[in-house]
Amino acid sequence: MSGRLTGEHVVVGDQTEASQIHNKGSYGVPQSGGGLKLELMEAVYLVESGRLAVVSEGSELSAGDLLRTGHKSSEGFEVRYLVYRELRQRGYIVKASAPPLDFRVFPRGGSPNKTPSKWWVAAISERSTFDLGALLKHLDRTSDVRKSLLLAVV
Repeated sequence: MSGRLTGEHVVVGDQTEASQIHNKGSYGVPQSGGGLKLELMEAVYLVESGRLAVVSEGSELSAGDLLRTGHKSSEGFEVRYLVYRELRQRGYIVKASAPPLDFRVFPRGGSPNKTPSKWWVAAISERSTFDLGALLKHLDRTSDVRKSLLLAVV
């Protein structure tokens, strides 16, 4: 299966391949016309696990190439990716969240379109400064919507 890097996303144009990728793990967002738009983080994971090949300007990109692309476009991309990969390997469905939190995590067997997310995750580097006031705001926000906040310190 192959995709094409376009900016900060990877697009899988073939309808059959797009459907297979989306149906086996709720990756990406289906597009009109049958394609699939993947977040860069999803694409790195799929390339790393051997389920996707990504092409840019005629050459195939490795997972490392995609990680470097993510690092250039988003501070802390590597830390967020490590958390994303760990959650995915444990069988959870993981989707990007609105800032300042990083991910919405759905229970095993759940689906973003059918099941509400159970947790919100903030990926934090052990080397970065930590704002306790912001953490309290996140806790209030998550409790208001009946979610649990997970802090993933890498």
